[in-house]
Amino acid sequence: MNLLDFYGLNGADITDSASKITVGAKSFGFILENETTATTNKYTSTGAGTVSLGDDSVFLYSNGQASLTNGRDISSNSKRLIGFYIKGNGTNRGDLTNNATIDFSNSKGKYRNICTRWKKQQIMEESLVGDTDSIDPATGKTYTDVSKIIYGIGMAADNGGHIINNNEIRVYGDKSIGYVWKKV
Repeated sequence: MNLLDFYGLNGADITDSASKITVGAKSFGFILENETTATTNKYTSTGAGTVSLGDDSVFLYSNGQASLTNGRDISSNSKRLIGFYIKGNGTNRGDLTNNATIDFSNSKGKYRNICTRWKKQQIMEESLVGDTDSIDPATGKTYTDVSKIIYGIGMAADNGGHIINNNEIRVYGDKSIGYVWKKV
C-alpha cells in the first residue's frame, strides 16, 4: 500500500509522463498544496499509460492556486474513489481541464470530480458513473442511516465551484447522480 506517490508545494510543476501509475488503497496519487496566490502549482499529464486505483483512493488532490490539465484516461473497479478533488479558498483557487475519460462505471460509491471554492473545471471527455454503495454488509439491506450511503457522483461543486461540462455524463448505477452542486 502506498499512501502518496507525489507531493508538490508552493509552485510545484509536475509533468506526468509515466507509463503506469498504481495508487494503493487509502492513498493519493498526487497532492498539490499551495499556501499563497504568488505561486501556482502546475500538473500536466502527457502519459497514456494505465492508472490503477485501490479502494478509498484519490488520483489527484489540489488545494490552493493551481493549473491542472489531465490527458490520462482513468478507470477502476475499486470502491469509494475520487478522480480529482480540487479545493481552494477566497482567491487562492485551482483550474482543472480534463481531456480524458474517467470511467468508474464498474465501481461503487465514488466521485469522479469534487470541487470546492475553485475557479473553473472544464470537462472535455466522458464521465462514467457506477453504483451507489447503499447496502449494509452486516444485514445485506439498504442502510437505515442514510449518512452511511456513499453515492456514485459524476461531478460535485460546492462553495463557489464552477464546472463546465463539454461532454456527456453516463450514470449506470442505481441511486447514482450525474452532477451535484451546492449554492453558496
